[in-house]
Amino acid sequence: MIQAPNSVWPGIIQTRSLKISGDYTSENLPQFKPGRSLVNYAKTWEQDRIKILDSLIDIDPSHLKFSAQVKQKCGWIMRRMVRTGFELVMERDRSYTPDLYYCHERFSTYFPEQRAKMKKALELAIVPSANRPGLIVFLRGFGCWLTAQVKAELS
Repeated sequence: MIQAPNSVWPGIIQTRSLKISGDYTSENLPQFKPGRSLVNYAKTWEQDRIKILDSLIDIDPSHLKFSAQVKQKCGWIMRRMVRTGFELVMERDRSYTPDLYYCHERFSTYFPEQRAKMKKALELAIVPSANRPGLIVFLRGFGCWLTAQVKAELS
């Protein structure tokens, strides 16, 4: 499975793992380069966005943990948004990173007109908001734009 053509595992192991003891196995893995084989978040972006929108709408504002629930959903979907944006450009950029700030920077190089919106997504990923109406508007606006880009560029 790890050695299979177009497997995402060599890239994940080489970029997100740390040797604790034993043999260093990444030397035995096939080399990878940023490209479609590393696309992960964009594959489920549309479904994730819809799922979070539905759950945000369904949360009862009188619930004791309303604010915490909205913040948890905000942080989760905004991290996915920033990483999905990066996955749109990583092949062109010939780079890979799990770092959210770098994801934002590289995305903004190729989509400068969307820089402010992606910066807002980055800020919300780092410091999630409990502003449910604002989050819904953002996901319906920039989130839909990102969905259209994913469909256009990765389909």
